[in-house]
Amino acid sequence: MAEVKKEVKETPKTEKVEKTVETKATAKPVEAKPKATAKPVEAKATETKTTEEKAKESTAKPKTVETKPKATDAKSKKSETETKPVKKAPAKKAKPAEEKVHTFPLRKAKDVPMNKRARKAVKIIRELAARHTKTPIEQVNISTELNAEIWKRGARKPPSKITVKTSKTDEKVTVNLLKK
Repeated sequence: MAEVKKEVKETPKTEKVEKTVETKATAKPVEAKPKATAKPVEAKATETKTTEEKAKESTAKPKTVETKPKATDAKSKKSETETKPVKKAPAKKAKPAEEKVHTFPLRKAKDVPMNKRARKAVKIIRELAARHTKTPIEQVNISTELNAEIWKRGARKPPSKITVKTSKTDEKVTVNLLKK
């Protein structure tokens, strides 16, 4: 019932394509498609010559600018001499930083083991600053001066309260030590 045929076709580029087709009595034979091949080397050389020639032609020709003929009407003369000022889009300015002074209590840092008290104090400052400025905790940055003040007496004895200045910009909140 099933017949096996071997078809051989030659393409214009002298490639032989062989395909074994298994057909039934009612099925149509399948045609083999030739494989895609790269362009011959000669064609590439002619293409590069044409692009080089185009480049030479484009550099050799001077650019011409077409001008519109001027109208003789009085109304059209006014419109040509009058120019409307071009409105520029307003530049987005950064909002001025909102600065507030807070005194944060750090007594809760005493509830953790002694060696972790300064680290807990930093976390408390970050949480309170985020709460007061209504921003996520990840966007709160603590200045190096404030960090040094917390760690000044070591990890075991952070201050019991600290006065800071928070400044909120578009996205970030910076917490600085208030100078005494």
